[in-house]
Amino acid sequence: MKTLLEFLQESLDSAYEWKIKHDRSSYWSTSFMDSENRKYNVICLDPSGNDEWTIEFITNMSHANTNYGDPFRVLSTVVEILLTFLKTYKPKKFRFIGNKKYGKFKLYSVLVKKYASDIQEIGYEQKRFRDQKGEVFRFVQIDR
Repeated sequence: MKTLLEFLQESLDSAYEWKIKHDRSSYWSTSFMDSENRKYNVICLDPSGNDEWTIEFITNMSHANTNYGDPFRVLSTVVEILLTFLKTYKPKKFRFIGNKKYGKFKLYSVLVKKYASDIQEIGYEQKRFRDQKGEVFRFVQIDR
């Protein structure tokens, strides 16, 4: 029988299959389906064209709570997508917002802590602050 830690690690290591939907200079998006046929999107936007990307995670075209089905596997998929985007496009800056209203603040805090070394390894440092939309997790490319 697996321990809880083994179960969690296995769940975080087993991403859903995903595909790139849009690959443009200022808009990159992916999608995947969970085991209950819910559609998820990870969208990366650079609306100003200054290489400062905003990352959004939505399901059923909503930013609302996405805690459905197998949340660990969904989370694993989102992390895999984000790391692929960062390694491929190497943006100077990127950010995402944890909104307490949708319950994502704590989740994002845990994620950032868990994957901090991976993100730093590929060349980013974290800066965190609060604005009117929620807790902002901002990452800036480290000059090497």
